[in-house]
Amino acid sequence: MYLTIEDHGHAHVLRPTKARLDAAVSTEFRNQAREALAKGGDVWIVDLAPVSFIDSSGIGTLVGLLKLCGRDRRFELCGMAPTLQHVFKLTRMEMIFRIHANVAAALGAHDPAHRLTAS
Repeated sequence: MYLTIEDHGHAHVLRPTKARLDAAVSTEFRNQAREALAKGGDVWIVDLAPVSFIDSSGIGTLVGLLKLCGRDRRFELCGMAPTLQHVFKLTRMEMIFRIHANVAAALGAHDPAHRLTAS
């Protein structure tokens, strides 16, 4: 298993189970994430807190999942370690993805009731 899925009613959180999102694991991660996205849901959040390294394959996987969601659904990221933030800044991916500090902030951005408990 390369990811876990949490259902929060209005949103779903995908969490990688590996510390690296690279060429060795990105294909399986993508396949499992695609299966989850196929089940529906308007808001998908990837919690990258467990990930300490990402390469171009991992970024490509996230971009592909973003495109799969299309304009009708939200696909956002959260929980990035400083090293991942640096990679996203260098590649200008922070301009492509909506990025939140953590899961609570991401959920709060989509549910006013959750926003009250996210602070």
